[in-house]
Amino acid sequence: TNGDSIVHDGATFTLNHSHLPNTDSDHAIHSKNSIHSNINSNNNKQSFFSACLLINDENPRLPEWIAYHYHTLPLRHLIVAIDPSSRSSPLPILERWETMTEMEFKIWNDVDFLPSVDKFGKDVRRGDKCDGNDGETDCLWHHRKRQRYFVKKCMADFKKRNKTWTLLTDVDEYVTFNHIKEND
Repeated sequence: TNGDSIVHDGATFTLNHSHLPNTDSDHAIHSKNSIHSNINSNNNKQSFFSACLLINDENPRLPEWIAYHYHTLPLRHLIVAIDPSSRSSPLPILERWETMTEMEFKIWNDVDFLPSVDKFGKDVRRGDKCDGNDGETDCLWHHRKRQRYFVKKCMADFKKRNKTWTLLTDVDEYVTFNHIKEND
């Protein structure tokens, strides 16, 4: 939700949602432990942020989003899931960042995080079959189901690798850095 924030070294990080269509309010910053034990110096590998991105043809926005969060948070670990209906791949953008910086990334497709059916036997891994013929409600259900499975698996992957701060967001949303003034 708009206004979620964390405080570190006298500064506040706030998650701002741009007011574009399809902005999901379920995005949040996740912490396993207190901020003081996780973010204490730039020399500590644990002080770096991780992010889970589920994208669909976001190549025009992706370079700016990565650059901003690489320098502001600092973001160093990224898992990107590509929607099966996406017509473009973020691979060239991500490879450029990995080559030029300390950024590490993984690209996942549906088979990397979706079971073939959910606990009710409903087809979850349906490719790009959501073309409107099944109805808007079914397409929305499928998108939200994919998102839940991706976030759960992505966060489990980061937890297994001892990454403690994970950003769940879209490429049209930015964490802002606000300095706290002495009179605040």
